[in-house]
Amino acid sequence: MLERYTAVDVETPNRNNDSICSIGIVHMEYGTPVYRREFLVNPREHFDDYNIKIHGITPGMVADAPLFPEIWPEIEPFFHGIMAAHSAPFDLGVICKSLAVYGLPIPEITYICSLQKSKKHIPKELYGSHKLNDLCAGLKLPLEHHHDSLDDALGCALIIENLVDRFGVGPEDIKKYQYKGIQSTVSRQERHMAIQALWNTMEKYGRRSVLFAEYHEALEDWARKYAKYLRDPDVRACRDLIEGALQRGGITQEEYQIIMGL
Repeated sequence: MLERYTAVDVETPNRNNDSICSIGIVHMEYGTPVYRREFLVNPREHFDDYNIKIHGITPGMVADAPLFPEIWPEIEPFFHGIMAAHSAPFDLGVICKSLAVYGLPIPEITYICSLQKSKKHIPKELYGSHKLNDLCAGLKLPLEHHHDSLDDALGCALIIENLVDRFGVGPEDIKKYQYKGIQSTVSRQERHMAIQALWNTMEKYGRRSVLFAEYHEALEDWARKYAKYLRDPDVRACRDLIEGALQRGGITQEEYQIIMGL
């Protein structure tokens, strides 16, 4: 039984994934949310149109919001218990990077990931994917506004409650987060690895005028996994092309050739 833990979700202003414009916190005790709070945060960073389209948060909405160090004292105690998130390494990574930017100490974080646990127990074909919204819909769990940080944090907690009730929780589900710092450079090997992974995905599915669900998910996974290498201009160019294709639901012949050329 997972008696106490805190679910968290962050929304970011841009593709750098090292700043926060919204963070949702839901603290669970014995299956009941006893603390819920969402904070808008002024990231002091630029906003990408792509991110705004995802979460709907604009620069004007956070212009007078507190900076991350101003809200950290309220939420920091939760991070000494078990944290939870859907794709936890992403959310925890953004939080740790935000702390590092302001020179704040980074706590040792123990976490459970609802995405990893759902992949362990639920076949992807059952609900179409392991995305938060698809899992909530398939498991008939409430998710009022996907990409609202508080609603997503609560959705994560409800998924964990469902899975723990049905399958239990083992020591392999509880992990230590390893923060590796903000990389200032991208090695030639890392650049090659990122672009090779995208090339393999494109070769597997070929150019498609419409991105069917499996292909769409594979491209999203690539964009999420290799975001940490965006300091490299070629990796960043790939990400920009993929983001455009995902927004339109299809990839053009020209975009396909550019990616293959890299």
